[in-house]
Amino acid sequence: MTPIEMSQPPLLGSGFAERKSRYALLINPFYPKDPNASFGKHVLTPTLALTSFAATTPEHWEVRYWDENLLLGRPPYDPLPEVVGITVHLTFARRAFELAYWYRSRGSKVILGGLHVLSCPEECAPHADALALGDGVPHLRRRRSGAAASALHGTI
Repeated sequence: MTPIEMSQPPLLGSGFAERKSRYALLINPFYPKDPNASFGKHVLTPTLALTSFAATTPEHWEVRYWDENLLLGRPPYDPLPEVVGITVHLTFARRAFELAYWYRSRGSKVILGGLHVLSCPEECAPHADALALGDGVPHLRRRRSGAAASALHGTI
């Protein structure tokens, strides 16, 4: 039998917290694990896109990376980030959209990127304030250095 933490994402809860300016949270969403496969393949290789965003973020921004597949519980929410970046793949698109809804309903701006966003932007657009299509790192760097998160919309 598969342990519940390997088959179901952590609950997000209903709490609210104060939003923190210039704080970005980058999330790799949960996806169910095969109990017969190597657990290491799921957690030892973080997505390069999110770590690239983190590395290129201007110094005046605080950045936190959260991989739900490390099984450490729900993503951080206190304080709420001003911007949340979520990578989306077909395998975990539903979870990515759930996370996007949760953070947006609390006032965070959400940017979705990844293979599924590139392949199906029309499906992803309603779930985000902005989509990162292609190499989003240069675009996000410009946005963070020159514009407030409140200006995020459309495609970057």
